[in-house]
Amino acid sequence: MDNSTGKNIILTGPPRSGTTLSCFLLNQLPNTIALHEPMNLGMFQSQEQGLEETQQFFAAMRQSLLTEGKALSKVKAGAIPSNPFGKAEEGKRASLVKKDWIHFEKPLQEDFTLVIKQNAHFTFLLEPLNLLYPLYTIIRNPVSTIASWNTIQAPVSKGNLTVLKGLRP
Repeated sequence: MDNSTGKNIILTGPPRSGTTLSCFLLNQLPNTIALHEPMNLGMFQSQEQGLEETQQFFAAMRQSLLTEGKALSKVKAGAIPSNPFGKAEEGKRASLVKKDWIHFEKPLQEDFTLVIKQNAHFTFLLEPLNLLYPLYTIIRNPVSTIASWNTIQAPVSKGNLTVLKGLRP
């Protein structure tokens, strides 16, 4: 891994463990950008493809941030949220985020820290990603995590992560 132009960091953890809040907080730091699930699920058809696409994505987002001040991320109202789900009105809480380009209004030096968070996808690639990048995993009390899954409209609330079956058959 060549980090001569900056520090690239992987952030992962089970869904609803606090990774989105971590991105929100990391974005408050100077010379740091944290992206919330910016990668396309199609980039993860196999471990090899997932690793290659991750490296290319880091390079592309780093270049875009330095030249245009923008990057791809899931956003709510033009910003990375502290929580991607709304309040429960009837039934389960719905996601309020969509993938879009976000402009960051802070100066970045060439060696800025870029954090990319993809929950399940990066969790399934922990071992090989850890050889390429500094990697941080957030773990929340499993009872609280599973209880939170039951409050949202998402595949994980039904025990479904079949989109990842190519990564760890």
